[in-house]
Amino acid sequence: MEDAQRSLPRQRVNPTFEGISLPAVPAAPRSLAADLKSLLSNLRNCLDLRATLARLHQDLKSLLGAEEALFFLVHESGRALRLRRYNDDFSLAGEIRDFAPSHPLVRRLREREGLMPVSMRWPALIPVHHVHPPPAGPAHLLPMRHRGRLFGIWAARGVPASVATPEVTALLAQIGQEAAALIARRRKWRKLRREANENAVLLAISRKVGASLNLNRVLQTIIDSLRDVLICDHATIFLIDHRTGAIQYEVFSGIDEQLLNTLHLNVGKGISGWVAKKGRSIIIPDVHKDPRYVEASPATQSEMAVPLKVGNKVIGVFNLESNKLNAFSRRDVRLLEAFASQAAMAIQKAQLHTLALKKREYDKELHVARDIQRALLPKAMPTAKGFALAGLNISSHRVGGDFYDATKMADGSITIAIGDVSGKGTPGAILMATLFAIYRSHLRRGQAVNKILERVNKEFRRNIPTNSFATFFLADIDQKTLSIEFANAGHNPPVLMHQNGTAELLHATGTILGFLDDAGYQLQRRQLRRGDILVLYTDGVTEAQDARGQLFGERRLISALRQHRHRRLRDLKWKVVDAVRRFNTGAPLADDLTMLVVKVG
Repeated sequence: MEDAQRSLPRQRVNPTFEGISLPAVPAAPRSLAADLKSLLSNLRNCLDLRATLARLHQDLKSLLGAEEALFFLVHESGRALRLRRYNDDFSLAGEIRDFAPSHPLVRRLREREGLMPVSMRWPALIPVHHVHPPPAGPAHLLPMRHRGRLFGIWAARGVPASVATPEVTALLAQIGQEAAALIARRRKWRKLRREANENAVLLAISRKVGASLNLNRVLQTIIDSLRDVLICDHATIFLIDHRTGAIQYEVFSGIDEQLLNTLHLNVGKGISGWVAKKGRSIIIPDVHKDPRYVEASPATQSEMAVPLKVGNKVIGVFNLESNKLNAFSRRDVRLLEAFASQAAMAIQKAQLHTLALKKREYDKELHVARDIQRALLPKAMPTAKGFALAGLNISSHRVGGDFYDATKMADGSITIAIGDVSGKGTPGAILMATLFAIYRSHLRRGQAVNKILERVNKEFRRNIPTNSFATFFLADIDQKTLSIEFANAGHNPPVLMHQNGTAELLHATGTILGFLDDAGYQLQRRQLRRGDILVLYTDGVTEAQDARGQLFGERRLISALRQHRHRRLRDLKWKVVDAVRRFNTGAPLADDLTMLVVKVG
C-alpha cells in the first residue's frame, strides 16, 4: 500500500493520448471522489477476490457512467499479453485476445497508470458478438499494475470526459494498483498452495515407491496422483524395449486400452518416440500441425511428453494428452518431469528387485544343477591293467549338461562315455540325468556300443521335450587286444594321440540323440599301442574364446596334447586346462570344461 501511495502522480495527468485531445473539464463532483475513496478502502479490506473484482467492475461502470465495460485478467507469456475476458459476475467469458510485444497498447499499458483514453476503436479491442452493429467510439482503459507487472485491465466505452479530473485520475490509479496487488497476492497464494499440494503428492508417491516393489501398482499410483494436480484427459507411461527398439505402454489412465493397442511405436516414431530418441521434454500445442504425431485418440488436441531416465539412459516416456488446444505450459513440464523422476526411480527399483530375485533363483538352479552333475560323475576311476584313466569337470557360471562315465564290465573291458545335452541350469541337469539313467540301463545288457546308442536314442527321444537333444560318444576298450570300438552320436570328435605324435579325430558315426526315432550308428574300431592317449571332451574346451572371439579349436587342443603327451596323466589334463585358460586370458568360462583321458601304459 505504501508503494501505491508513493506512486500517486504529483502532477496533473495529460489527457492527450495518441492524437486525441480531451477538452478541459471542471472538477468532478465531490461525491464521485468520495465513492472512489470508499471503493479503494473496500479493496484494501478484501477477503474474496472473485466477489471483490466483480463488485469493482460494476461499481466502476456505474460511478464513471460507462455505456459498456469489460474486465480482463492478464497472463504474460514472455513479453506478450494474453487477455481473458470475464463476465459481470466474474465468470470466465471464454474470449481470449493475444497482443504481440510490439503492439502500441502493450507499451502504453506497461508504462502508464490511471484511466487512459485510447485511439483504437472498441471493436478492435475485443470482438463484441452481442451488439449489432458493433459500437463505435474510443475506449478507456484502466491498467492494474503491481511492481511493474500488469495483472488486469478494466476497459470501458462511453465514459464522460467530465470525470477526468486530477483527483479522480489519481484515485483510479490507486484503485488499479490496489486491484493488481490483490490479484498478485491471490496468485501467489494459489501458487504456494498448488506447490504445497504438488510437493505433498510427490512425497506421498516417494513413500509408496519406497514401500512397494509392485511396479505396475506404483506406476498406476503415480498416474492417478498426477491427474489430481495436473489437468489432462489421457496419461500413459511407455517403456522402451532396448532389444527391439519398441515403445510399449506400461500403465495408462483416461484412454481406452484398445486405442493404445493400435499404436505401434518405436524409438524415433511419434511424439513419444521422438522424446525417447532425443531424451528431451516437449510440448505440442496443436498435434494436428505436428508431422510427428501418431493418433491414439481422435479427441486429442495437444500433447506433452517427458523422458523417463535412469542416469543418462532413457528407459521410457511419460505422455499426457488433452482434448483442448495449447493445454500445457512450461510449469506443467517441470511438474511432469518431477513425476517422471519418481516413475523412473520406481522402475529402477522394481527392475533391480526383479534382477535380484532372478539371480537368487538362478543361483538356486545352479546349485541344484551342480549337485545333479556331481552325483552322476564317477567318484573313482576303474582300474585296468595297462590303462590309466582320469576325468575332469570344471563348472562355468552357467552349469551345462556335460557328463562322463567309465565302467568296468564283467568281462574286464572298460566302457567309457561322454555326453552333452542341450540346455543349461536345472533343465539341462534334469535332461542329463535322464540320458544318464537311460544309458546305464542299457549298458548292463552287454551289447555292441552302436546298438546301445540306437536303443538309448529311441528311449531318450520318447522322454524329452520338443527341440531337446544330446551329443554322445560311447566306446568299449578291450584290455586283452588293446583295441577300442566306438560309436559317435554327433559329439565333438575325441582325439587319439599316438605315441609318435600323430593325431586322429574320431568323428561322428551317426546323428545326435533325440533327433530321429530310427537313427542308426556305425561301429568303428581302432588299434591302440603303448603310449597312445585318447582324450574325450565337450565343446567347453574347443569353443573357449579369446578377446577377439576366436575359438580354441581342435588344432590348439591337438598341439597341447602333442606337447605334453609324455607327462603323467594327471599333469597332462591340467596342462590342457592351462592352455585353454591362457587362450581366453583368464576370463570366466562360458561353458563347462569336461574331459575324460585314457592313456595306454
